[in-house]
Amino acid sequence: MEARLRWLNNKIDIGAGVLVWSVANCALVNEVDPNSASKAAAPTDRLASRSATATVLPWRALALTAVAIFVFTGIVIVTLWWVGSRGLSGSDLVAARFDAVKIGLSVGVGGGGVVALYLNWRRQRSSEADLDNRERTLVHQQQVAAENRDHQAQVAADARIDAAARRITELFTKAAEHLGSDSLPVRLAAFYALERLGQENESQRASVRKLFCAYLRMPFDSDILDSGEGECGHSKSDYRRVMQEREVRLSVQQILLDHFNPDVLEKFWPGQELDLARATLIDFDLTDLNVNSISFKDAIFVGDAKFVRTLFADSSTFANARFSGRAKLSGSNVRRRRHLCGREIL
Repeated sequence: MEARLRWLNNKIDIGAGVLVWSVANCALVNEVDPNSASKAAAPTDRLASRSATATVLPWRALALTAVAIFVFTGIVIVTLWWVGSRGLSGSDLVAARFDAVKIGLSVGVGGGGVVALYLNWRRQRSSEADLDNRERTLVHQQQVAAENRDHQAQVAADARIDAAARRITELFTKAAEHLGSDSLPVRLAAFYALERLGQENESQRASVRKLFCAYLRMPFDSDILDSGEGECGHSKSDYRRVMQEREVRLSVQQILLDHFNPDVLEKFWPGQELDLARATLIDFDLTDLNVNSISFKDAIFVGDAKFVRTLFADSSTFANARFSGRAKLSGSNVRRRRHLCGREIL
């Protein structure tokens, strides 16, 4: 009898322990899950948030489960108590009732164990979901950081491009404004500044060439040079002004021709097209140069013009060009017939 009582007490202690452990597991799950849900709210993936939120087990469900186990255990014990002990007496009655209690408590302990395993599984799943949400959050943050870095890099690159474009525009505009200056050094400095701008920025070379050609097409009174200082009614100031303009034009011509020579790669500007129609050119020299496209239509050559060993492309023209000095064409090669002073040349 004493041994059976001890066994019964042990069974009761085990059942109580299993139930307490189940309650503790449920409490841990409930403590972990809200944090998981709050942390899962950070990612943009709503499915992860919902999976984390669904792991929360309400206390009412735990309480109902515990009550259900107790009630079911009591029903089993009562049923076996009355059915198993019917018609028995003495030691057999006592043994039957102890067996009823033993079976009932075993059922209760088993039910508590199942609940404990279920709660432990939920806790494990909650931990894995929390870890998965943390990883999703980390990946999302890394993606956002990478996108921010790329955006900032693109903004910085666009800012540098805009700053460079504004700087080029300002330099070009300021230099072009100085071309109309009455001071010879200012005009020369403006032309050399434009040449440097074209040398450093390939996209600006066409604009620089066109501006230089437009300057050479501006009117120039070359008769004052032939008459001399203070002669033919020309004042000394007019003569000095024309002489200064002559120096400027010679410099502009030399800048253009310096970039025609492919042997000097650091200065060569490929694919040049010069429109010098109606331009006034002074001592123009294209010796040993290959000209891709150049127009001298109605141009005026002041002084000697040299085209020694010059190769002219098909798109070059001398139609109605006028020469006040000698034109040296020895060794030059013109691919098609061109017109010079109303006469055909080869």
